[in-house]
Amino acid sequence: MDTIELPPELVAEIPRTVERRARIMDKWRFTIVPELSFFGSSYFSFVTDPYDVQQSGDVFFTFTEGDWKTAMPIMEEGCGVLVTPLVASRNGVSLGETFDITGADGPVACTVAGVGRTYVNASIISLAAKDELTVTKPFMLHVVPWPGVDRADLKADLAALVARYPNAHLNEPEGMYEAQLQVMDALPDMLNALLLLAIVAGAMGVVNTTTMSVTERQRELGLLRAVGATRRQVTAIVAGEAALMGLIGGGLGLVAGAGIIVILAVTYGGNAWGTPDLDLWGAAWRSVQPALFNGLVGLVAAPFICAGAAWLPVQAILRGSAIETMQPER
Repeated sequence: MDTIELPPELVAEIPRTVERRARIMDKWRFTIVPELSFFGSSYFSFVTDPYDVQQSGDVFFTFTEGDWKTAMPIMEEGCGVLVTPLVASRNGVSLGETFDITGADGPVACTVAGVGRTYVNASIISLAAKDELTVTKPFMLHVVPWPGVDRADLKADLAALVARYPNAHLNEPEGMYEAQLQVMDALPDMLNALLLLAIVAGAMGVVNTTTMSVTERQRELGLLRAVGATRRQVTAIVAGEAALMGLIGGGLGLVAGAGIIVILAVTYGGNAWGTPDLDLWGAAWRSVQPALFNGLVGLVAAPFICAGAAWLPVQAILRGSAIETMQPER
């Protein structure tokens, strides 16, 4: 079975391979804590040595409230956490306050050591609390070369070592950033695919509802034919009504969709992600542009879909004479 945990043999060999050429940060672990989850209740959190986070600079955590001078004592003494503003707000706590999280054997009291932007929005828990939580074994090791070390030789030695372990991979920070960018670039396509499925399902719902509505009006349509309306005139009335309802529905959907995006961007903004200085209205405008395009496409398509859904059953209903149309279904 594949696992994200590093082989113990590899963990033991790396110090011998790098010798005195690099510093090894080897205490990164995963845990699932509902109270610290950014998305839902099962998003992962990191359990690691706070010194490793500090040495990584802004890669893993950037303070918006607090600093390392006040955070480090909290992280060293016990369960200290670095969280995003959203997680802090959800738990009703602020910098320096303590709250309970779910531990391996019951509640564990943790103190907010810092609030800010975290790596992939995962909360960071101090290594001092690992025995109180359900954590994985190390899944990632950071090898940081000392100044003056030949990086190419060090990388070659590490690559030769990692090659002996099929499930282990050697990545440089630049590669990790590139992978994240690729995921972010692919995310809109994935969401658009889901949106397309939602549109198809919605269109089928509109077709079904419109067809049922027209079928239930059979006697009304027969009466129109009896008072002198031609088949073309009746068809135009029904299709026109359906097109008008589609136009109104598409317009309301466009306004509602764009409005929700603007509200979310302005109220939710970058604060929950630890980016308080984000230009909210600029972000809202950039976010709403694709929604406006999709909404306009829907606004144009909705009347035609509704009219087509009404036209087909009307043709079947008006196939006979006016008397036949008015007869109750058997």
